[in-house]
Amino acid sequence: MQASPTKVVVPLASTEVASVTVFNDRAEVTRLVKLSSDAGLFDVSVEGLTSRVDQDSVRVKASAGSNITIMEVAFEVHNKLIEPDASGKADEKRREVEALTKKLNAARAVLKRLEARSELVGGYVRGMLLPLATPVPPSAPAPAVSAGPAVGGELTAVEDLLSFHERHAAEHDAQRQTLEEDVGKLEVEVGVAKAVLSKLERPAEAKTKKSHDVSVLLQHEPRSKGEAEASLLLTYMVSGASWSPSYDLRVDTSATKGGELSLAYLGLVVNSSGEDWANCRLALSTAKPSSAGMPPAPPRRMIRWQPVPMAPKRKGGFGGGGARRGLAMGAPPPRMEVPMQALMAERRLSFSASEALNFDEEFVDDDDADEVLTATVAQGGAGTAAFSIERVVTIESDSKPHRVAIAMLNFSPSLNYFATPSLEPAFYLQMKARNTSSYPLLASDKVSVFLDGSFVTTTKLKDVYPSEEFTTFLGTDPAIKVEHQQLAKENKSAGWTGKSKSTTHRFVTKLSNTKAVPVQLTVVEVLPKPVEEKIKVELVAPAAKELSEGASGERVQQNKTTNNIVWSLELAAGGKRDIPFEYVVSWPGDKQIDTFDTDAGASLEQAD
Repeated sequence: MQASPTKVVVPLASTEVASVTVFNDRAEVTRLVKLSSDAGLFDVSVEGLTSRVDQDSVRVKASAGSNITIMEVAFEVHNKLIEPDASGKADEKRREVEALTKKLNAARAVLKRLEARSELVGGYVRGMLLPLATPVPPSAPAPAVSAGPAVGGELTAVEDLLSFHERHAAEHDAQRQTLEEDVGKLEVEVGVAKAVLSKLERPAEAKTKKSHDVSVLLQHEPRSKGEAEASLLLTYMVSGASWSPSYDLRVDTSATKGGELSLAYLGLVVNSSGEDWANCRLALSTAKPSSAGMPPAPPRRMIRWQPVPMAPKRKGGFGGGGARRGLAMGAPPPRMEVPMQALMAERRLSFSASEALNFDEEFVDDDDADEVLTATVAQGGAGTAAFSIERVVTIESDSKPHRVAIAMLNFSPSLNYFATPSLEPAFYLQMKARNTSSYPLLASDKVSVFLDGSFVTTTKLKDVYPSEEFTTFLGTDPAIKVEHQQLAKENKSAGWTGKSKSTTHRFVTKLSNTKAVPVQLTVVEVLPKPVEEKIKVELVAPAAKELSEGASGERVQQNKTTNNIVWSLELAAGGKRDIPFEYVVSWPGDKQIDTFDTDAGASLEQAD
């Protein structure tokens, strides 16, 4: 007959956290469970796992070097009785109340004697200064305080008596204050002790709590008598844990050509699993992954026939009251007015206009870019990766983000300044670089930008895999100044009957570089694009012959998708430049036109 297994209870708190792998919505925890070196059949119960554990994920294996055969693994939830406080605690608290009460009574007695003494001294002094004026009959009781011999008219004796009374009164006041404070403190202590005693003397109700336990039935056969203690590796998944990437992006623009980019790759780990991970090896996995600083997107500006206004609804009268005139055939529906703040916010969120992607400089493909590694990266299946943090860390279950360093990466970027002056008189610094590291950069909206040593804004970063290029905006740079002016808006009618109308729009954009180094600029002017064939838009300045199709150098291009005009130029250190922009819109005189902006969208292509 097989012997019954020896029961071994291991509280979770006595185990060691060997490693933790955090995913975007959960974590895998591996704990080291140490056992004795005795041989035999054991039923090991690891008690007190968090309620967020996934019971289907629990697995157990013997650690390396342990001759253990695992027969059965079970996950169980037990309702355990919480024992009430022992009656001995009430007896102890009762003795404490008695001792404190004795101290309180003693202090009150000392205070009472002090008051009596003060009264005696005061009576004596009064008797010495003002003796009884009338004799006391022999049959009358003796006074409580003898007046004593009168001081009489000797001034020195009176002064001595008054000095004595003053010293006694000062001593009495100091002693009384100390005693009253002691009495007050003791009264509070007695009250607190009595309240605790009252709770302890109440009948205790039995309470239970759920305990999430893992039971392991195993056979241990040590290979030798001197074999070290055996151990198990308990692995399970918990919910309530996540991590997300974060970056500190530091750009130095002081270099004569290009700039320097230092990228601190960080992981923000949040642990709400209900258990602390103390002194463990941590890995961050991308498996099953879960704005300020952005300029407004240049719109695709359209021109169409002005919508025919809707006739007012009639309530009655000739023609069958309640009839309503519909919209003219083919007329577009009237558009809803959108507040400018909402429109600008939408543009920022959806920005992907290709006008911002014009770089004259080829960025440096620096295969020897410096890397300061604080984590190793391992590529997994389906394009996933796991970052193993080199140092031992502690992540408490406090629902707060804990920052861990993954790597410090250095790149050689190309820098460009982008502006749409008609939308905002500011230049946004745009950076383009290639990820020459072995680390995939994960998408994040937690990118802190430091420009020339100063924090300027936050921005976003999309997924960037090794050898891929990435572009992001780094906020505005006040050192590059831009001013947009409208010089004229001229309306004209052609023919005696006004068969056609036209409006000329004339602008100038003034640029100024106050930096000590030359800068590459991209300037976009919004040129309306007609929706109707009979609406014509003619570009006057820059002239058609000035438009180029080159891919590098200073150039002026027209984006065929948005119809916008894009200048790519270099502005010397301390340099200034004016950019003229003029166009004419013409349409039939019997129509009214309307301009509106649409989002540039994500499918725009670079200007040809």
